[in-house]
Amino acid sequence: DDFFAYRLGISVLSGELFGELRTRLHLSYDPGAETVNQLMPFAIMSVSTSSPKEAVKAMTEALNLERNSRVTPEGLTELKSSYITGYFMKEQSSSAITESLGQAEVLGGWEAAENLPDLVNKVTAEQISGAINKYIAGLRWAYLGNADQANEAEGAFNKKVR
Repeated sequence: DDFFAYRLGISVLSGELFGELRTRLHLSYDPGAETVNQLMPFAIMSVSTSSPKEAVKAMTEALNLERNSRVTPEGLTELKSSYITGYFMKEQSSSAITESLGQAEVLGGWEAAENLPDLVNKVTAEQISGAINKYIAGLRWAYLGNADQANEAEGAFNKKVR
């Protein structure tokens, strides 16, 4: 099953986007990536910026970097620990636990929520890379903002995932 490998890969991408778009390029306050857990899960990258051309270019480059590299062993240990801790931090209310169990049931069984730490700890760097490359084949962009800036950024919006 690729689910947890994919989720960890999206976590890596989210960290890359934050580091690149916020910390290094100063293009956005809160960029990121996340999965939407439905019967057919998908991922979203998001950014708010006054420089869409530069942001979209950096986002595409971060995704391409993720698709063409592997998480280091040290990075993988840190990633798993962070992911598991974040999961349990979100599970502090009955409604959050119920939501997690429901999502797990939709995705195959409540046992995935119950056994999450073990399932996450079994994921390898190769599985993360494989899942990202298997499930992310392209990008669809939605833009809200100045139409002139969108037109200027058209080339960046048309860059391909490789």
